[in-house]
Amino acid sequence: MKLRAALLIACTNLAMSIAGCLPVLAATRHVVLLFDERVELPGLSLLDAELVNTLRSNSTEPIEIYREVMDLSRFGSNAYKALLRDFFRTKYADKKIDVAVAVMAPAFDFLSAYGELVFPGTPIVFCGLDRRQLGTRSLPSNVHGVLVEREFAPTVELALHIHPTTKRFVVVAGTSEFDKGLLAQAQDQFRSYDNRVSISYLSELPLDQLLVRVSQLPPGDIVLFLTLFQDGTGQPFIPHEVVERVSSAASVPVYGFLDQYLGRGITGGSLYSFTAHGSDTANMVLRLLTGAAPSQNLSENFSDKIIFDWRQMARWGISESRLPPNSEIYFKEKAVWEQYLWQIMFVSAIVLAQAGLILILLHEHRRRRLAEVQARQRMAELAHINRFSMAGELTASISHEINQPLGAILTNAETARAILQSPYPDLDELNDIVDDILQDNRRASEVIRRMRSLLRKAEKYRLQRPELSISDRGPGIPAERLKDVFEPFFTTKAEGMGMGLPLREPLWKRTTGRYPRLTRPRPALCSGLYCRSLATQLLPLNGRSADRDAQRRHIHGSVFTQRLLRQDEQESGRLRAQTRQNSGINLYAVLAARLLFRQARPIFRLRHPERSIGRLTLCQLSA
Repeated sequence: MKLRAALLIACTNLAMSIAGCLPVLAATRHVVLLFDERVELPGLSLLDAELVNTLRSNSTEPIEIYREVMDLSRFGSNAYKALLRDFFRTKYADKKIDVAVAVMAPAFDFLSAYGELVFPGTPIVFCGLDRRQLGTRSLPSNVHGVLVEREFAPTVELALHIHPTTKRFVVVAGTSEFDKGLLAQAQDQFRSYDNRVSISYLSELPLDQLLVRVSQLPPGDIVLFLTLFQDGTGQPFIPHEVVERVSSAASVPVYGFLDQYLGRGITGGSLYSFTAHGSDTANMVLRLLTGAAPSQNLSENFSDKIIFDWRQMARWGISESRLPPNSEIYFKEKAVWEQYLWQIMFVSAIVLAQAGLILILLHEHRRRRLAEVQARQRMAELAHINRFSMAGELTASISHEINQPLGAILTNAETARAILQSPYPDLDELNDIVDDILQDNRRASEVIRRMRSLLRKAEKYRLQRPELSISDRGPGIPAERLKDVFEPFFTTKAEGMGMGLPLREPLWKRTTGRYPRLTRPRPALCSGLYCRSLATQLLPLNGRSADRDAQRRHIHGSVFTQRLLRQDEQESGRLRAQTRQNSGINLYAVLAARLLFRQARPIFRLRHPERSIGRLTLCQLSA
């Protein structure tokens, strides 16, 4: 028996020790929020949101919050309040409420009258009251509060600072109990301005007439909006909706006292903040829930801020420089560069990159143009050198042609002198010598005459360029391959290198003034050039047939023509050997064409336009 008792005591002690080591489960706290008006009203909505958020964020214990809305501005009879008392008493009879919060003065009056019946022994915290509303009433030990300080005079001073020419303030208020209380408090603070400006009140008019009055205010007036839960006819309204209508209709700026009016039409003011007041009330509730009783039952914080609406400032032409230094500006529209900074930087970078690329291209274009100009200058210099070289060759030819008859004349003259110095001169021999001198003289004169005629015709046709069209009788090249024949290493021969035409193409360009063209006038390919005895086939462009025959005989008999024939015969032999070896395209005859243009120039044309030599045919040569 004693053993059983000892074991029981030991188990009990062990259980108590284990229980002492385990953490105590936190109990859920219950808080009732009692609102005098609907929570969806902007001011109460801000206060409720901040109060609840602060409670749940800063509490170490779970908190269950109950909201109760009395809507006393629309239902304020004593019977209704008695009904609410019984309803709340029955509703929370089996709930332990840790703290009851009365929001605004009507809710605090309700709890002051029925708090012990509805929430017996529960601490009460009130908010939204100022010292004037609190009055001289004594507070029980379980009642705590956070007072507000409603200041109307700072807004009046602010308006006078911004609008120094103000002559009158027009105060807009309602006729509900709450409206009348605020109006009375404002009138007490406005009395100090009686000797500075005129102050009038619009609180007994229907809303429609009130809107008409504010729309007809002259310059120099300022509207001060308090609250309007009820107009002069007793019709209920929501103050936030009324302030929007008043601000839209007013012909002068409208200033307010509550921050929830900002963004609804007021220009600004020294505004009381419901958000800050909600945070102070939540901190008071948390101290009561943790058992740390506040050092005093009442707490009073001044939370007004000078705030302005940027859009209304622009509407009334208020410069930002006229605002006090500690002012805050809401709804300020950012500049374009502030809203789209990264986009602007990105676009600017692209534009700069494009500008740089354009500058580079312009620089390269300028360099290319300069190179082209220099190339043309070099070509002009080369042409000038060629003309001088040609002139030298022509001078040598003329000198040779004239030196022969002059040399013969000199020889005959010296011979004649020797004969005349003999004792018995041979007159017949002298006659022959004189005939030879005359013949050589006529020969030199003819050379000079022919050169004058040649120069006159060359001047006539100096701006014309010849056009060569050469064809062969081979199988030709397909049409789709014509564009490739002047490309390096392209060939139709089995063992060709494909470098003949690319190397001759610049020569053709310098000789004829244009690039060669390949066409297909017949199944054969228009390609090479060859002409046997060029000088014997050339005739002048103009003149009668008899004159042309005479000129042809003179040219054929000249040393110039004989040299051309010799060069032609040598070139033709080499070309015939090349032609017999090649079965593809052959343009070595371009050298002969160059000789033709260099020596004879573009003043002649073929008498027989087609004369076949081997595989090559001279098709056309025209000025």
